[in-house]
Parts: sequence; C-alpha cells; structure tokens
Amino acid sequence: MKKILLTVLAVILGLSAASAQTSEIQDTFFGVRFGTSQDAAESILMRKDIYAISDYNQLKFFNVTLGGYEWNVVAMMFNDYGLYEVYMVCNFNSRESALSMFDGLSNTLKGKYGAAFSSDIDSWNDKSYNFTDGVRFCGVYFEYGEPIGGGMFYYVTLVYSDLNLHNKTADEL
Repeated sequence: MKKILLTVLAVILGLSAASAQTSEIQDTFFGVRFGTSQDAAESILMRKDIYAISDYNQLKFFNVTLGGYEWNVVAMMFNDYGLYEVYMVCNFNSRESALSMFDGLSNTLKGKYGAAFSSDIDSWNDKSYNFTDGVRFCGVYFEYGEPIGGGMFYYVTLVYSDLNLHNKTADEL
C-alpha cells in the first residue's frame, strides 16, 4: 500500500499538462466535490445516509458500492483547501479475482478518459494505469502486499485527486 501511495505522489508531482482525453476526470463522489470542506462533506454524506468515520483530515467508510464495484474501504482526504483526494481499496485472497476487477476497471477508465500512462510498477504482482486531464488525476493499481496486522492480500486501489489541491498539500509537507 505504501508503494502505491508513493507512486501516486511521484506521478502527481511529476505531471505536466496531459495529452487530450475523451472526458474530464471525475470530480464528485457521493455528491461531494473536490474543494468541499470536511464539515460540509460530512453533512452531504449524512443527508444521503452515508455515515463516515471522521479521522484527522479524512473521512472513511467501509463496504460501499461505487461505480458498480464493492469497495472494502473508501477514504476522502482533506486539507485546508477542502477535499483533495479520494481513494478506494478492495482486497482479495485470489489473484485472479483481483486481476479481473483491475482489468475491468482499467478498461472502463480507458474508455472514459482515453489513453493511459503506466508507471514503472508493471510486474507479476504490481500494475498501474494513470490518467489525467491536466487538472485532475485518476489511477488504478493492482498489488500484492501485507496489510497492518499480517496476512497477504491482492489489492485493487482506485485513486482520484485534484492536482492543484494535492500539490498544495504536498507543498505543506
């Protein structure tokens, strides 16, 4: 999981204006747009009967369906400028099941956002496709790893970021 987050950060920080896309990258999740404050996001989610666990600068919810997929964890990340990143994670015991979800997501995203670029993590147990419209970023990742607490799982992670808000967060670090 750390490898994915570091890769996402490196990709986002290294992005320049991207090639033409077929569509703008999604900017709204469960009715919450990038830039929305954490308090406002909680209110929007509660009106939709989605209850999140509020943790320092993030809202987390579990076992949520989005985009036709059941996600084990969804996290919305906030900074002083509002919502800047949403990531969704699904874990699997089976490599085949995880790859099936990864391939399905990848194909859907390619159809929606156009050409993807992949990072240098393309191996038997690590794959990624990344998309950008120059303003927002979307990445889908497949990896094999150990969570906190032990055991090994295959993970499919989907990340959406507002590049400007994400870079402001990185600048604060």
